[in-house]
Amino acid sequence: MSGSFSPEQLERLSGMIETGANLSSGRLAQLSQTRWRVVSSSVRVLDGGVALPGLGTPDQPHIGVVLSSQSLLPLGVLLLMPAWSLEPLVEAVTRLASKRLRAHPARGETIIKETANILGQGVVQELANRLGISIVLSVPELSRGRGDELAAGFLRGKGADQTVVLAHVEMLSEGLLASCSLLLAIDTAGLRRLLAARP
Repeated sequence: MSGSFSPEQLERLSGMIETGANLSSGRLAQLSQTRWRVVSSSVRVLDGGVALPGLGTPDQPHIGVVLSSQSLLPLGVLLLMPAWSLEPLVEAVTRLASKRLRAHPARGETIIKETANILGQGVVQELANRLGISIVLSVPELSRGRGDELAAGFLRGKGADQTVVLAHVEMLSEGLLASCSLLLAIDTAGLRRLLAARP
């Protein structure tokens, strides 16, 4: 799935994802009317066939949200988070929201989808800006299950022409510290153009 990348290229990719994560902080603040800080703590490129690390134990349920694009830079994004973090995240986002939103029966899934959309859009927007192109992401699709199984389903069908990047992201707000994994499956040729582009 991935070719070899130099330490300098990986550092540059890490910086792009970090910048994209930071971009999402402002949009989350607008959504929740509270301060947010979003940072990526680690970024690595995965080789095909290698077990995905850090995606929870077999008995730990996860929530996964997938976004994709078939634009000039074909890619897919999977945001994975432990199911236990759902309520704290929803509470952090809706603390100052209207009573109607807080009482909405589907508020959990709606907030998770929008949070994933904001985070995914932030990262993808940074990649698009570096290439001077526009990337439109699909509507978020949510699923539940084991973290490794959700990741395997996301990666199924991804071929040798795509590189898989795993980033761990921390989301901090008042009374909340949530961690999630972000899997990015991206066209390898496009990624190499991206890393070769001038900042």
